[in-house]
Amino acid sequence: MFSLRSILPSLRRSAGTAPAVQPVQTTQIRTFKGKINGQYVPVTGHSLTFKQQDRGLYGGKHIQFGNSISEFKNKNRRTWLPNIQRSTLYSKTLNQKFRMKVTTGLLRTLDKVGGLDAYVTGCKMARMKEIGVVGWRLRNKIHKKMLENQKQEEMSVDEEGLPPIPKPKLTPIHQLKTRAQIKAELIQEGLLTPKQPVAA
Repeated sequence: MFSLRSILPSLRRSAGTAPAVQPVQTTQIRTFKGKINGQYVPVTGHSLTFKQQDRGLYGGKHIQFGNSISEFKNKNRRTWLPNIQRSTLYSKTLNQKFRMKVTTGLLRTLDKVGGLDAYVTGCKMARMKEIGVVGWRLRNKIHKKMLENQKQEEMSVDEEGLPPIPKPKLTPIHQLKTRAQIKAELIQEGLLTPKQPVAA
């Protein structure tokens, strides 16, 4: 049988100074390669305290603990579960319906952001943490389908067999030229003659 002093050398009784024990990392942060500039985004993996959260979209809702206090101040331990309902959610990108467990607060969030696709593909860090395991699976499917649709649009042709008209690219605000700058460039290229001052 091993003793604690035999495992940790810092607890041994010695005249000299014992080496410091390095802290051991007990938790691991799983990382997934997100779609934000190709950087790795840290997200939470499987839930350790509320495991049924991995079987649906709970929107970050968690089990809560506390006491139920009677009239005579007797305290009894109890738990509060989130309001979980079974609902059918529709994905426009995948053109598919998903039957899963959701919370009522999440249904309000879906109406606010504009549907399941907009909720799952959100780019904020808080959204990436709260969608959970099921949300990340849907997110990967939706991103894959969106890339396939984008490639099909680039390779598609119209009724006359011609490639589609490219969409105009918007010029950033800091690159827009003023009217005076455009006029000076035209005068320099000889496309515009400057106005001569009128003699009094």
